[in-house]
Amino acid sequence: MENPTGPGYSPLTPQSPMAGAISCANSAVTGRAGMIPRAEECLRKAKEAEAMAEAARDQAAREIYTEVAKQWRTLADQVEKRG
Repeated sequence: MENPTGPGYSPLTPQSPMAGAISCANSAVTGRAGMIPRAEECLRKAKEAEAMAEAARDQAAREIYTEVAKQWRTLADQVEKRG
């Protein structure tokens, strides 16, 4: 197993796509007014995660960022359906 602090390591920080996905998803689940993101924001975050996946140096990081992008797109679909 690769050293998690080695090349290609992307920690979960408040600025990382994963942190944004978690925050965005939590807001959508709790249903707090004004906290649910717009679909466009979710799609923008999905594109950011896809770019991170392409830039990742190791397979594990690529897979994580690809999954994050998928989740952002799913959330965008859900937001659009809620209107």
